[in-house]
Amino acid sequence: RCPLALFSMLVCAVMSYHAGIFVADEWEYIPATERWTLPFTLIYPLGFGLLALHFFLNCFHKKE
Repeated sequence: RCPLALFSMLVCAVMSYHAGIFVADEWEYIPATERWTLPFTLIYPLGFGLLALHFFLNCFHKKE
């Protein structure tokens, strides 16, 4: 159970990192009139980061 959770955590952490790079790149190149949409793209790195945290904590959760 723990190796699968750690693998899933690693995949989600990598996806979160690259999603953060994507959001930063979008901020740099998006037209000024469309910058209001950028806070909505933060859901991708935040979501993958929360999933990574979930899988990390799931590895140490004691099943009863």
